[in-house]
Amino acid sequence: MPPADTADAATEAPAATAMATAQAASRSASQSTSLAASLAASLAAAVDAAIARHPAAAEIVGRRRADRVQRGDAGRWVRQAPTLTGRYQTDRVADAIGEREWETTVNVPITPPGERQARRALSRQRSDATAALADSVALMVAGQVREAAWVVRRAAVDLALAERAEETARLLERDLAIRVREGERPEADLPLVQAETLAQESAVVDAEAELTHARHRFTELTGLTALPAGLRETAVAAETVDLADHPDARRALAERDRARQAHRVAGKTWTTKPSVGVGMRGERPERGAETIGSLGVFVTVPLDFGLFNRTAEVGALDSLAQAERALAQIRRDLRLALDAAEHRLDAARRAATLADRRRATAEEALRLARISFEVGESDLVALLRAREEALRAIADAERRAVDLGRAIADYNQAAGVMP
Repeated sequence: MPPADTADAATEAPAATAMATAQAASRSASQSTSLAASLAASLAAAVDAAIARHPAAAEIVGRRRADRVQRGDAGRWVRQAPTLTGRYQTDRVADAIGEREWETTVNVPITPPGERQARRALSRQRSDATAALADSVALMVAGQVREAAWVVRRAAVDLALAERAEETARLLERDLAIRVREGERPEADLPLVQAETLAQESAVVDAEAELTHARHRFTELTGLTALPAGLRETAVAAETVDLADHPDARRALAERDRARQAHRVAGKTWTTKPSVGVGMRGERPERGAETIGSLGVFVTVPLDFGLFNRTAEVGALDSLAQAERALAQIRRDLRLALDAAEHRLDAARRAATLADRRRATAEEALRLARISFEVGESDLVALLRAREEALRAIADAERRAVDLGRAIADYNQAAGVMP
């Protein structure tokens, strides 16, 4: 039977461990409250902030400005510069009887109605393509924000796990130091635990650095210092996914339609435009006679009918073929990406379930190993082994939970769903 003071010390050690564990839980809860307070912006707000900072934002603004210019230009009846023609004729170097003749004409080329309508339709297609590009860029940036946010969340989980492992190692070291001092455990056990504590401290330093880098990347992307609230999303139902409405598919379709309309414009463009002219003509038959003036109206209709613009039409056909290929490729890539994301999500769900079961089993094994160690039925090595397995199981479960949330976000991204 152990002496009374030894028994009191053995009773006091688990109590101290329990008190320290409670303090660690209190600090963890305080850190969780602080983290929740830092979730100042929603994921959608973070995406909006990132879009405003993205280099593509300037391109979209420029394209919209160009769209407005093209809309104004497409409705013009006069697309080529008018011409001013002057002619003067005299017989001074010939008969020299004073005959003189002059003529001035202004010609205004007129855009044929068919070409004008085709150009107006092209300007609408261009505006649609710009709008689709903006949606596609928004989804792309949303994917970048999702990725960066989940990297931050994973780094935060890794840091919390490292801090928890360090705290557990310190508690074990403190408990063992009491037992060594009271003669319950050999002093040779203490360096093993101290080495474990130092290793966990090093892991905390590494995890803090990784979290700092992850937060910096997120801030560079969004301009926000706070993490987005409501990071975990709900996976969109598979039966509601319509890849034809995916922003990338709509962008490719809009570009194909624009290329198709550009081909129609090329087929309806007259290289030589019909023109309307107004001319003034003056004539004096001989010296001393009165000058006879007249006004003339001229209409010129070249026999063009859009048949002499083949070079431009060939170029438009090449662009259309490339747009058709890009549309087919994007549709194929979207199907493959969605299928892969669905498989990853299913695997992440199953892995998370198994990790939770492993965690529960390992925690129970650790509880039994601690009881066995405290009553002297097992040595420190067995307790450290059970503790290491429990920490691995807990870490795996929490990381699998993060992986599941990230897989859901990737699936929604592949389905074309904005946060």
